Amino acid sequence: MVTAQRFKESVQEIGGEIVASEVPGRTIKELRESMGVTQEEIGKLLGLRRETISRMENGNISPSFTSLKNFSRSIAALKAIRELFAREDASLIKKEELNLLRPNFLRIYLNLPGQDVKLLYNLGEKGYLRSKKRILKVIK
Repeated sequence: MVTAQRFKESVQEIGGEIVASEVPGRTIKELRESMGVTQEEIGKLLGLRRETISRMENGNISPSFTSLKNFSRSIAALKAIRELFAREDASLIKKEELNLLRPNFLRIYLNLPGQDVKLLYNLGEKGYLRSKKRILKVIK
């Protein structure tokens, strides 16, 4: 189940994975691609241009602390959204968890502007639908 504590742990794991990596840009790219998100889409979430994301991933520039933190939060949120969709599809979700799927909850919980949450929610749903079979296999 997605909880505030689990979300915080996920953000820390993702950030730690990037920082501990010998090639942080490659780790950023792998995480982004694993969520099915384009450079342009993650750039919109982070308030960065696609070119900046590309330069980070290629190791031409290092992400700022703020960018790294926001990237980690975005990837953790995308994972949580995918998990919630999967739990709903697998009939493993409780009624109270359905409220977690609502963008308003995500907006308040993640403390992001409404348009960012809507984009995050849409990207999470899109990523889930792309890899639905694999995700459901893991959680069942």
